Amino acid sequence: MILAYQKSEDVSCVATLFDRYAHIISMICLNYLKNKQDAEDSFMDLFEQVALDLKKTSVNNFGGWLNSVVRHHCLKVKRQREKTRTSDLEDYSAKVWQETIKEEKDFVDTQVILEDAMKSLKPEQERCVHLFYTEQKSYKEIADELNMDLNTVKSHIQNGKRKLKIELEKRNVNTYTNL
Repeated sequence: MILAYQKSEDVSCVATLFDRYAHIISMICLNYLKNKQDAEDSFMDLFEQVALDLKKTSVNNFGGWLNSVVRHHCLKVKRQREKTRTSDLEDYSAKVWQETIKEEKDFVDTQVILEDAMKSLKPEQERCVHLFYTEQKSYKEIADELNMDLNTVKSHIQNGKRKLKIELEKRNVNTYTNL
């Protein structure tokens, strides 16, 4: 059959040989690739590869030679698949890293703008807003620490928030409702 194919290049000769070994080829592909779709794709690729290789190769033991061709092909497919997965993972990691760096830069930029905007507040407002939001102290704790009336502290924080919001809007910074 092999000699007939090499003389005539009639693909039906290869198809006959391939049919005889189809179950073995399928089993080897499925065993190596662990995926039915990949195994079926490889089966079709192998038919073309075997047809091309038989034109230029002298084969004494077709079964052994075919087994070797199938295994090498499956290993090649596995390597390519792993390389693609690794590449996809690296691409994803790089994208996440870039997004993280951008978020950190945006956060730092916002912090700088916020600190600059805080300077526009009156000193009492700045101190009260800082203690309330940054140090998360209660109105009473702030009043005690700064020796102020509780209502004065509330007023400084409320007015400071309003003025900060206006300053941040002037600088085109998104303001959040918790400010």
